[in-house]
Amino acid sequence: MLQVRETTPEDIKSTNKWMLAWNKNEREEHLYPTKGLILEDTDTGEGMWAGYVWITNSAIAYIGFVTRNPNYSKKKIAKQNKENFLRELISYANKLGYSYITTWTEDPFLISDYKKIGFTETSDKTSEFILKII
Repeated sequence: MLQVRETTPEDIKSTNKWMLAWNKNEREEHLYPTKGLILEDTDTGEGMWAGYVWITNSAIAYIGFVTRNPNYSKKKIAKQNKENFLRELISYANKLGYSYITTWTEDPFLISDYKKIGFTETSDKTSEFILKII
């Protein structure tokens, strides 16, 4: 059986392990927000998907760090549930009081899913920047 639950601090460690397994950079734990969801298989105890929501003092929330567990034993089921999980993240953000959602990704499959569920691509010429202030 599949279940969606809120993230815990331990989930950040799992998400980073998944990122490393995908040959991606792990993220410093303090960069993760306190809000997010995990889609897990209650039969196996495995997490399938993780996604995080950054809350703001405006009407917009950010969804990001959406990651699939590459070691999940039932990969086909995980892939089939990606779009539903994204809808859960949107609903979660809405329940937190947000009426606008924005996100970013370079993953072509996530881009396709975001478009399928109604996101509008704002530009194909946008670059993402980050700066750590020392």
